[in-house]
Amino acid sequence: MKFFLKKASAVLLCVLTLAGMAVFSNGAAATETDTDIIEVSAATIAERGFSEAVQTALDSAGQLANEKTQVTVRVPAGNYGLEYGLHIFDYTILDLRGVTVTRLNLGNMIRVGSEDTTDSGATGYFYRNITLLGGTLDGNAGYNTMIKAAHAADFKMEGVTLRNERGGHMMEVAGVDGFTALGCTFKDQILPVDGIGYEAIQFDILHPSHMVNCRVEDLNMRNILIENCTFDNVPRGIGTHTGVLNNPFDGVKIRHNTFRNIKSAAVQGVNWINVDISHNIVESAPRGFSLYSIMAHGSGLYRSDYLSTLGGTESHVPSVYQEPAAANISIHDNTLTEIGTIDDIYAQYVCQGIAVMGDRLDEPSTDEGGIPAGEYYITNVEIRDNYIEAHGHGVRLEETGNARVSGNEIRCTENTVHPANYYGIVLIDRAQTDEITRNYITGAPVNGIQIVDSEVTNVTRNRVAKTGKYGISAYTSQFEKISENEVSGTVNQGIVLLSGSGAKEVRCNRVYDCGLDALYFTCDSSADDVSANTTVRSGGSVTYAKTPKLVKVGINYTVTAPLSSYVLDGKGVRMGVGDSYLLVPDVRPVNAVNKFSYSSADRSVATVDECGRITAAGVGETAVTVSSNGIKTQFTVEVGENEGAVLIPSDKLPAPKIVSAECVKGGIKLKWDAVDGAYGYRLYYRYGTGQWKRMKDTDKLTYTDPGVSLGRTETYTIRTLGADGQPCSGYDPVGWSMTYQFDTPQVQSLQNTNDSITVRWNAVKGVTKYRVYFRNSSGGWTGLGTTTACFFADKKVRSGRRETYTVRGLDKNDNFVTDYNRIGWSATYVEPPVITDSQSVEKGIRLSWEPVSGAAAYRVYYRNTLGGWSALGDADGTSLVDTDVRSGHTYTYTIRALDRNGNTCSGYNYTGWRATFVGTPDFSLANASNGVRISWKAVDGAYGYRVFYRNSGGGWTSLGTVYTTTFIDRDVRKGGRYTYTVRCVDRYGRYVSGYLQSGKTITY
Repeated sequence: MKFFLKKASAVLLCVLTLAGMAVFSNGAAATETDTDIIEVSAATIAERGFSEAVQTALDSAGQLANEKTQVTVRVPAGNYGLEYGLHIFDYTILDLRGVTVTRLNLGNMIRVGSEDTTDSGATGYFYRNITLLGGTLDGNAGYNTMIKAAHAADFKMEGVTLRNERGGHMMEVAGVDGFTALGCTFKDQILPVDGIGYEAIQFDILHPSHMVNCRVEDLNMRNILIENCTFDNVPRGIGTHTGVLNNPFDGVKIRHNTFRNIKSAAVQGVNWINVDISHNIVESAPRGFSLYSIMAHGSGLYRSDYLSTLGGTESHVPSVYQEPAAANISIHDNTLTEIGTIDDIYAQYVCQGIAVMGDRLDEPSTDEGGIPAGEYYITNVEIRDNYIEAHGHGVRLEETGNARVSGNEIRCTENTVHPANYYGIVLIDRAQTDEITRNYITGAPVNGIQIVDSEVTNVTRNRVAKTGKYGISAYTSQFEKISENEVSGTVNQGIVLLSGSGAKEVRCNRVYDCGLDALYFTCDSSADDVSANTTVRSGGSVTYAKTPKLVKVGINYTVTAPLSSYVLDGKGVRMGVGDSYLLVPDVRPVNAVNKFSYSSADRSVATVDECGRITAAGVGETAVTVSSNGIKTQFTVEVGENEGAVLIPSDKLPAPKIVSAECVKGGIKLKWDAVDGAYGYRLYYRYGTGQWKRMKDTDKLTYTDPGVSLGRTETYTIRTLGADGQPCSGYDPVGWSMTYQFDTPQVQSLQNTNDSITVRWNAVKGVTKYRVYFRNSSGGWTGLGTTTACFFADKKVRSGRRETYTVRGLDKNDNFVTDYNRIGWSATYVEPPVITDSQSVEKGIRLSWEPVSGAAAYRVYYRNTLGGWSALGDADGTSLVDTDVRSGHTYTYTIRALDRNGNTCSGYNYTGWRATFVGTPDFSLANASNGVRISWKAVDGAYGYRVFYRNSGGGWTSLGTVYTTTFIDRDVRKGGRYTYTVRCVDRYGRYVSGYLQSGKTITY
């Protein structure tokens, strides 16, 4: 066989033997030369076949190459058939540029190193510095992995195309330190519905069920870079579903790739740390990026001691549970579209754009080599500056720590292929998160931001619009701040805290155009400071129906003010090409509700969409103009080579923002937010000529103006002071206006009782008594009554009618000393349902009641052994059967109405209704000499029994009533076929049980 061996300075024609070691014709060892290129000729390929010709060259390269000399095996351009797989060894480059290789068998096409056994062969990162350069590998619809690499260091692919795989991975890589794929293409990987070779590039572990013919060892994958690659028409682009306990895959960079027509997920990772997934494009997939700590029930993860025993190798990590290392996962600046437009046909995953999910094992996994119980959480996670169009969840976090979700634009649409409850951002199961901030979410089918069983420090400056239920909702979760969010167009409430959730601050949110209440607290939820929120054009303002003592409400705003100014995060941003940054203007005053428009002066440098998301398009500098209410601001955008958006700080401090003004004893108390860099603050008030007059300098964040009088309106503004005591910021030219009067009473709950709606409100300092009003048919207010208490029962109500109330404070002389809420608080009165009938039927006690106007459904309760009430079940109709009963026992029931959200909305009968269950007789039939004998066991609670036969019309005819447990029907003929049933009666002959409606039949 002939090869061309090229030196750096000359070309030497040599003949190599086909023996175990290639030698020169004079017998000198080939490794003594500095040859670095082996040319495989077309003639040799024609003579020997492609596989033999190339493999011989690769064998020779493996012997010639060393640390100082890397050998290239170059194949001439053309189309070839691969008779059997190729093996490539250390310090070798296989140059297939211009070459198309089609697999002719079902084996691997290229494999790093030799084929080993489970417990013999290479260990560690054994094979080194191997490169595949260019070429197209056509799997020819084979059923085996095309490229397999294991026990290797620095394995690189550049410009390689893999296509036409069926029923398996395109690549499997395990136990590799330094895997690089640059500019490669993976396309047309077809997997049957019941197949398991999902990933085009599968990162695996050295386990005999996963990496066949490789030595078993607990090696992890390290230093992975996949960049500028294309994945088209594959089940999953890149992924893992296996791992080694305490030895995660370390250093995964997936950047600037394109994923199209994905049938499962673009990227699915398990047990990864130090991850950068950025600047990728995903077009059409059930899921975008899903990262897990472990798979369900711990499957796929193995202990090191188990693997080392299988392979006869050294164990490198402990096999007991240890707290997971910091994951350091960053998923940013990706564009995901058409997520969830198709369903995952391989496994039942919900559709989602980006998900990071830890898990908790309460019991050890039961798989062979399984992992111990423990908390497998994921810490240090950032999901930022992504654009996501999802027919499913936009972003999902579970069992995380130190997470941050920021700057994402999430556009949601209803899912028709895999229906579920979907959210823009969803946190569940202890998803501890430092911040959810500056996200834009629209169209979420259920809630914009859904937080369950989690701790979140701050939920701030998010914009949530057009959701199917709530804007921001929390269940059994805790917060420091929920502040400065804008929520609009929700079908139900805007911001809700439910089921014991708590927040220290719920402030400065702008909530409008919601179908129900703007802010809603219930189920023992709490909030230490609910103030400076703007709640307009909604079904209600601030409602805390079940928690009046836990929710501390300050001044909130039910009217808007015109925009006077706004502040951006800085004067500009420095970005790299492909980076994005979401602008969120901070408005002045806090109750300004304005729409903004955005435009870019040079779209070749940066574009900006209608919600303020800037995307860097090319190197240069431009300006984005932000406009609203005639006010325009230029925001500088500088685009360079370095990735990562960095704000350019403003030249001067932002104007302080007054967040609340309240009437207290002695004056109007102002409160404002701190401004970083300020040494103090100067307050002004507007005097008679309309000019601003200096009032007070202070280094505090509150001040009470004593120069006020009852009923007079004062207007204030504020500036920051520098170290020299001089103003160093702008100010709000419109200012903040407040009429000196006591706090407006805030209705805290509207509760349906048995005969009334009870209105409850907060006590207001300085108020002696309160006057309660209801909205009359003309839209005005009519007084209901005056009371010194903080509650009032309106008994002039009708079931199904919606009533609206407001409250105003009076002094001891009946003079008004507070304002009143002009929108009011509304509730629909629903009277308690009444059980009208209870019957023993075949399977239990059937309860019946009349429908109640205003009720969407009903909840039935039974008296428990402690004397309280336990829920029996819900019913949409007007009857329900209690099947958990015993014959002869008496039970007590009551019932309440439910609204369309499943919440109780009526009172109930405290005494309840009693019903005794009498079981249906269980009878048998037997032929006797004198007729058909019908027998049954005595039934507790029965006085007698009535026996029936089925007549010719199909109905039942009584044969008589007996007080024993047998009856003989003598009116029978031989060969006749008869059907009977039995029913219990009381001493008055009334039916007290059900009966077997089908009856039992016998032939005499």
